[in-house]
Amino acid sequence: MKGKHIFCGFVFVSFLLSLAKTGFGVEAISPKLSFEQKVCDLGQVGLGTKNTCQFKFTNNGRAPLKITNVKSTCGCAVAKLEKKEYAPGESGTIKVIYTAPRTACAC
Repeated sequence: MKGKHIFCGFVFVSFLLSLAKTGFGVEAISPKLSFEQKVCDLGQVGLGTKNTCQFKFTNNGRAPLKITNVKSTCGCAVAKLEKKEYAPGESGTIKVIYTAPRTACAC
């Protein structure tokens, strides 16, 4: 009887592994974030100027995308997100506002 349970367990685990390989596993139902562009050229940036850039993205996955935190690497830039959750196929924008300091900065 014990051998039958081990065999059934092995078959079940093999089935789960085959699902993962064929695209029906956890990875297939996860959100997937895709950006239209990953770099933004702000053009001429002078002391004390304000420049903006937008990063458009799409959730190309099959599960809702939840963004919990968007932050910049320095105090000169502020990132703003329209909302925190995006359904599969839904697009959004992260708006970045860069305010150059009035004096030279070591950002």
